[in-house]
Amino acid sequence: MNSCNFAVAFQHQCTMTKYPIGLQNFQGLREDGYVYVDKTALIHEMVSSGKYYFLSRPRRFGKSLLLSTIEAYFQGKKDLFKGLAHFIR
Repeated sequence: MNSCNFAVAFQHQCTMTKYPIGLQNFQGLREDGYVYVDKTALIHEMVSSGKYYFLSRPRRFGKSLLLSTIEAYFQGKKDLFKGLAHFIR
């Protein structure tokens, strides 16, 4: 019996974890409550170094989501970063 069935069996509210399969938009991901692996500290380090980076990763490996996160970072969308490692003040 999985945890969801167990909770329903005892008449508790069952909450489903939302995984961002195929999502590439950081803002939508954060606003809709999807699971997000916080990489903002690494992003801050990367953009602060002033170096060039070549994003060589396999398909469906998060490149577009990374760029969407960097875009939100530079646009100063502070509300999207609340609770993350690098909260913009």
